[in-house]
Amino acid sequence: MKARMYGDESLDDEIVAYGIVCVKEEKIRPIKEYLNEIKSQFDIPLKEAIHCRTMFHRVALDRRAQTYGTEIKPTGKSSPDGRK
Repeated sequence: MKARMYGDESLDDEIVAYGIVCVKEEKIRPIKEYLNEIKSQFDIPLKEAIHCRTMFHRVALDRRAQTYGTEIKPTGKSSPDGRK
């Protein structure tokens, strides 16, 4: 079985977290397509990488709260199968 591993870390004053996922080669394309659907819902450029630090770090959360309010809300666009 051929697979790829992806990982990312998030650092804070007292916490270091690391997430990792192993994906079979044949699942990579559909997963990337689904991630692009999610990015589109939140008006994130498709070429922009998603990193834990920019999503979950306290500074990023504070910045997003100031920009978007208390939470990020999708644009209302639905995915082809009707998910939001």
